[in-house]
Amino acid sequence: MDLVKPKAFFMVAGDKKTDLLPALKETTVMNHASWTTEVPIKRPGVYTFVMEPTPYWEPAEDVSIIHYTKTLIAAFGDDQGWDEPVGIATEIVPLTRPFGNYAGNSFSGQVLLKGKPVPGAEVEVELYNKDKKFKAPSDYHVTQVVKADENGVFTFSCPQAAGGDLPL
Repeated sequence: MDLVKPKAFFMVAGDKKTDLLPALKETTVMNHASWTTEVPIKRPGVYTFVMEPTPYWEPAEDVSIIHYTKTLIAAFGDDQGWDEPVGIATEIVPLTRPFGNYAGNSFSGQVLLKGKPVPGAEVEVELYNKDKKFKAPSDYHVTQVVKADENGVFTFSCPQAAGGDLPL
């Protein structure tokens, strides 16, 4: 699916938020329109990148969807702050450090909507398979579905290594 220019794209490091939307350049990923940028990281810390895309209509589900994306990058050995919310409308706050994990590790997170836990939230997990290295045994394997508990907490076991960082 083509990605139109996001509504918002920013980075959070500590208590500083940097708007990166003006730096985005159009590109192609997996034969679809996408966006890219380069961000120099000069200091130790955990850098959280957040993208809020433009909503799109999903006829199969009869709803408009916004896939908020949050990716955390640890730089220069500092791994403090990976478990902090950034305050976006819908967010997964990691309960397991989202980097430096092995295939087969379990990942836990808490689903928040406007800062509050979402009991019973349905979380869809899909392998980023850009180079098509993996073939799903069936269509059911393409997207894994996990339900959150009464506190909005879910756990998922990663069948493949996440390539260093796990987009949330």
